[in-house]
Amino acid sequence: MVFRTISCRFAEKLRPIASDFRKGRVAVSFIEDAKQRHQTRLEALDRKLEEADRSRKISSTLNILNRLSERVLSSNSRFVQVGSSVNGLSCDDSDIDLVPLLIILLENGHSIDIQFPDENFQAIRNTNLIRHYVQCDHRLPRLFLYFRTLFDALEIRNSKYGLLSSYHILLLIIHFLQSEQSLSPWPVLPVLCKTHGNLVGAQIPIDSVVSMLESPQHSIEWCMHNQMTTAELVLRFVDYYSTFDASQYVIHIEKGLTTRRKQVSGDVHLLLIDPYSKATVCRSSAAARAFSDSMIYLKRKMANGYFLDTFPTFSEASLFKTQTKWLPWRQYCREKKAIVDKREVDQMERTRINQEL
Repeated sequence: MVFRTISCRFAEKLRPIASDFRKGRVAVSFIEDAKQRHQTRLEALDRKLEEADRSRKISSTLNILNRLSERVLSSNSRFVQVGSSVNGLSCDDSDIDLVPLLIILLENGHSIDIQFPDENFQAIRNTNLIRHYVQCDHRLPRLFLYFRTLFDALEIRNSKYGLLSSYHILLLIIHFLQSEQSLSPWPVLPVLCKTHGNLVGAQIPIDSVVSMLESPQHSIEWCMHNQMTTAELVLRFVDYYSTFDASQYVIHIEKGLTTRRKQVSGDVHLLLIDPYSKATVCRSSAAARAFSDSMIYLKRKMANGYFLDTFPTFSEASLFKTQTKWLPWRQYCREKKAIVDKREVDQMERTRINQEL
């Protein structure tokens, strides 16, 4: 009881005294103050993100996938890649996604998850959606690179253990960049389901979606007036989500806006609705709490210049991990990690025994 009380009290300290999330409301004082006080650091962050984005390259995993498909697939099968290997966000440490539930562990250390698609081929459609959003504006992949690296440093990204996934992060960034509720009056991205439904709509036949994924990428034409730097968008992303109340609002990527939740019962989840599912893609309450706590923490620290020019190492992230060590969502993730890791060890041991037999 004492432990739970301490955890709850600490969690309350991380939350804002008043979080009145309303359409178009922006804490101008935080943005402008940070831009004035930390201009040099923000400029350094922009340079680092530009260089990191430029140096991103597709790793040797493509050759591995091609060789694997030749060995495994029959002549009448079709090999379709999904995820970062084709959506334009691949980097050296990207994993490999196929369209899950076989896990292949290769001797060279690569791990491949093979999924069997549902009837809606959601993973393929998601990949096509992200691929087209990446083609809209170069700031999207740079923001994703920043927050993916930052969330790894804060240890709040690992969907296997109930935390955020890369796809969750992407949808949070896309909503922020396309919604006038966050970037009024000039968003960075279009609402593709409204402006380019012929490319990403849920009604498109799956064969047509696959054909688009196999075709060269082309930029998306649309009129965009927002000229903010990526570094400023980092500040505005943190400011926006530091007051976002997941218990009250639903994020709709297809509509480009948030709506009020009809009811709240039990644990609060991030309700992230992509165009191809009626249910949230983020089903862990731990992920919602981790994201909320991190945004509140980051806003306070960024006001003092932290987490800006320290990309990609973020050495100051250790303090957040220390301060959140005993919060309930951290405990939940540790417990789930122990269960998942034990299951994987047992599976590998059974495989080894079967091979010896």
